[in-house]
Amino acid sequence: MTHEFFKTGKIQLQLEKLKMNVYSSISLSNDVYESCLRYTILAHIAPQWNKVGEYLVQGRNFLDNESPMNAVKMDIGMKNNEMFLVLWPARVRFNKMDFQDLDVSSKMKEQVLSDKSGEKIQMHIGDQMIHVLPRQVYCISIWVYHK
Repeated sequence: MTHEFFKTGKIQLQLEKLKMNVYSSISLSNDVYESCLRYTILAHIAPQWNKVGEYLVQGRNFLDNESPMNAVKMDIGMKNNEMFLVLWPARVRFNKMDFQDLDVSSKMKEQVLSDKSGEKIQMHIGDQMIHVLPRQVYCISIWVYHK
């Protein structure tokens, strides 16, 4: 926010309603501001929109849906203290993931497919990171449930 806006006192009123105070302000680089804005947008639109690769896909059940879904590609940038937000609309379709698509050894696939107990099996299925919102954490899936 600009210093002029800060001096109007509007933000202080909003923060008082939330029982928060401003003790000092600092200048942010454009990169930090852009990262904060990107996170804020993603946190507010989740779980109705989900980040999949470079796209934001509409819907909570996007992993189970094989029909075309609404999506957007979002770009946020800062140039000369001006922010821009660009959205490219798209329709995307994902094929359901099959166990055979996972990057695991033949021995591990055989072990999972032969197990009839329904217990969880710990295994490494590649290095693909999963972005979990709104906590902004990344994880790697290591559990497989077989029914």
